[in-house]
Amino acid sequence: MQGNIPSTLCKLPYLDSLYLSISSWGGLIPECFGNITSIRYLHLYSSILKGSIPGSLCNLLSLQDIDLSDNNLEGLIPWCLGNISSLRYIDLSSNKLEGSIPGSLCNLQPSLEVLILSNNSLHGPIPQCLGKLKFLTTLIVFKNQLGGKLAPTPAPAISNDTDQTSLIYGIETWLCSLRSLQFLDLSDNNLHGPLPQCLVNFSKELTVINLARNHFQGFIPGVFINGNILEYLNLNDNQLGGPLPRGLRNCNNLKFLDLGNNKLRDSFPHWLGALSNLRVFVLRSNHFYGETCTSNTTFPFPKLHIFDISHNEFNGPLPRYYMENFEAMQRENDDERLSFYEASISLVWKGVELQVVHYNICTSLDLSRNYFHGEIPKSLGRLVLIRFLNLSHNQLTGYIPPSLGNLTILEALDLSSNKLVGEIPEQLSKSLTFLAVLNLSYNNLSGPIPNGPQFDTFDNNSYIGNTALCGFPLTLKCQDRGDGKAPVAEDSQNLRSGFGWRSVVIGYSCGMPFGIFIGYLIFKYGKPRWLIRCVIVAVFGL
Repeated sequence: MQGNIPSTLCKLPYLDSLYLSISSWGGLIPECFGNITSIRYLHLYSSILKGSIPGSLCNLLSLQDIDLSDNNLEGLIPWCLGNISSLRYIDLSSNKLEGSIPGSLCNLQPSLEVLILSNNSLHGPIPQCLGKLKFLTTLIVFKNQLGGKLAPTPAPAISNDTDQTSLIYGIETWLCSLRSLQFLDLSDNNLHGPLPQCLVNFSKELTVINLARNHFQGFIPGVFINGNILEYLNLNDNQLGGPLPRGLRNCNNLKFLDLGNNKLRDSFPHWLGALSNLRVFVLRSNHFYGETCTSNTTFPFPKLHIFDISHNEFNGPLPRYYMENFEAMQRENDDERLSFYEASISLVWKGVELQVVHYNICTSLDLSRNYFHGEIPKSLGRLVLIRFLNLSHNQLTGYIPPSLGNLTILEALDLSSNKLVGEIPEQLSKSLTFLAVLNLSYNNLSGPIPNGPQFDTFDNNSYIGNTALCGFPLTLKCQDRGDGKAPVAEDSQNLRSGFGWRSVVIGYSCGMPFGIFIGYLIFKYGKPRWLIRCVIVAVFGL
């Protein structure tokens, strides 16, 4: 369906529900929609509507659900929406709305359950009066320009107690009042200040907390009560410091934990291995340190799809014990996702950080930019469902294990900036037919680069910094030794060291008189065939 929404719909006085979503309706929302006072469900999402939200919609006093998301609407959110006491669901996300969140929405008590205003250009603080909405289950306002503190700084109150003056901070934040909240997403804004201590305790229904890409500071609250049902916790890209709160071990339902790009400092949290439902575990770009010690858990992280501890200060050998027990990276696992909420994860692809929603199909292992040393374990080849493997910028030694050829669906492999030696296993070129990114640069690899359907597509940058490598796409060609193989670096080194200046002097001393004698015969007798034949026999033994 195309064109403008027909105004003749306004002549249906008993219309209860209007669904015109996912279409090519354009133009403005008709003002006369305000005359359909019987309507309870108005869904116009995923079209190409423009203009402002007409204030006449505030006449729809029976309205319960309004969904105008994913359009080109602009201007302010009508203040009068707060007068529709029956409203329980508001979704105005993915438009071009400006201004602030109207405080009048706080009047929608007790009706309002879902408020989604994400992906607009809203600014200003989040109204503290939203704490009045006792039945609000979903608050999603990510990707706006909202600012201020999540929890207001409490004003001190003075009380006298046995002639001593103490400060009492008895002010409860608006967030802590939302006792029925299930989904909290305030990501991609300009919020700052400390996280409220009630963050994970104020609602027994809380499933999702997403505060990523803000400016929160201080510590992560340490109290996670037993029996909580939290599944998603994303605090990525803030300025949070201190150690990880040990209370996280009480989050038995946790599936997604992203604490990357902060200032956290702690040893490796092996105690989180007991979270048997965890799918995503990201500690990237913090100050974690020390060895990744063996866990006391028999089968740690059995459902893990993404394990990212890159850009930290870990040392010692690679965490072989954990990698050998990543069950979900070895065989097909359940594809259970969070209900309703589309969880996203930031992955680094070709050096660019991208937001990926369906993280279950992006099995990834990233241990790059640490101080790991020792060899790459052969057991890494068991993780046959892995798609992204990054061990770059460490101090790894030894050979590239041929068992990596078992990772047949691998799409990106980065082993660069280590101290790896030996040849590139041919198994990689034969088996890794989905490989789109390869980086083996700045190692000590040697010998011929194997040919293959994917390997033939990579350029010099994949191998730069390995002076003993040869073959396509490098300009250094491999020399055939007669057995169909090029000489490896050891043979080439022996050849260079054995053919030194002494050999040149001996050959020059013996060859010069012989050359003068042959030249004299040619000058005297021309080019007789018998002379040419004798020279060939003497030189080549033919």
